[in-house]
Amino acid sequence: MKIGFENHDQTFKRTRPMYNNTPTGTSNATKIQKGTLYLGDGAFGVEASLEDVEVADRHFYLEKYEFKSHLLFATVTKDTIAVEAISTEGRVFDKVTIDASQPS
Repeated sequence: MKIGFENHDQTFKRTRPMYNNTPTGTSNATKIQKGTLYLGDGAFGVEASLEDVEVADRHFYLEKYEFKSHLLFATVTKDTIAVEAISTEGRVFDKVTIDASQPS
């Protein structure tokens, strides 16, 4: 599985793994999955957008989203990519680790 970071709206978002515009599973599954997992957005230092959360309810590809200012902290090794979403209060409110050693 690959990982992509996007930055547009001020709302935390994590997609299901996507391949050819179709979800291929969940990002917390234990086996290797085909596709790309997208994470966004950040909103650290600006106010998160409630409008974007309401719109997110209608997106089939989102696995998790929150109306929360945050930053994304990534730890990359040859075998894994681990990403934590950290709130402005310093709490980890989401984390995902993917196996980077297998081709996607």
